[in-house]
Amino acid sequence: MDWMSPMDASFLHIEGPMNPMHIGGVSIFEGPAPPFEDLEEMVDRKLGLVPRYRQKVRFIPLGLGRPVWVDDPHFNLSYHLRHSALPPPGTDEQLRRTAARIFAQRLDRGKPLWEIWMLEGLSENRWALLSKVHHCMVDGVSATDLMSVMFGQEDAPEADRTWEPDPEPNAPELLMRTLTHRTLNPSEQLRTMRAAARAYGFELEYRSRPNWHTYERLLELAARIRRDQRELRPRDMIDVQSFLWVQGSTEYEE
Repeated sequence: MDWMSPMDASFLHIEGPMNPMHIGGVSIFEGPAPPFEDLEEMVDRKLGLVPRYRQKVRFIPLGLGRPVWVDDPHFNLSYHLRHSALPPPGTDEQLRRTAARIFAQRLDRGKPLWEIWMLEGLSENRWALLSKVHHCMVDGVSATDLMSVMFGQEDAPEADRTWEPDPEPNAPELLMRTLTHRTLNPSEQLRTMRAAARAYGFELEYRSRPNWHTYERLLELAARIRRDQRELRPRDMIDVQSFLWVQGSTEYEE
């Protein structure tokens, strides 16, 4: 189980029906398309090099922490690899429209957040691969994703190819691990405090030796939060907690 970085978590939480946060790519190849089974075999050999592609997102109960990556116990490669073809004549315009329809659909958050489509039937004896992966899984600049390793010479070690998923934690386990992580990790405590301060319009200065003004500001902040908590319903508290750690996620990376 791995905690998602603050920046990657923000990509999940700003996603909505009108603003999907996955990255799409189209690769066009000349010559006849290989058998689809060959593509499945090639991807299967490479998955051990990008273990994140066999993990899914789990959200922490009550929004008390950042989402985590866990192994998908029901991982099915056939779900993520799709096979289709363009109708004749297979023009570039038809490819663009097909890609637009595929990229417009959001990825299923209950499964690893990626898909690869093999499209045959392009004009001039060509075929294409469409890759679709959520921004929280890859760095869009370095492009350390499956497509970048799929055409390399290196295969995953045999031990990774005989992969077995770790047991998936249940909701109480996720909650206990998250609370322990936030309690023992000073950076998590600092991030939550800074997010709360910003939400209340405070600007805290961090010094090696805080002065009395800093302490007064912290006491004032604590009093305002305590006063507001008395006026919130339980559902509101969950929303506030989620806002605070997402707000804090933009502060800095660990």
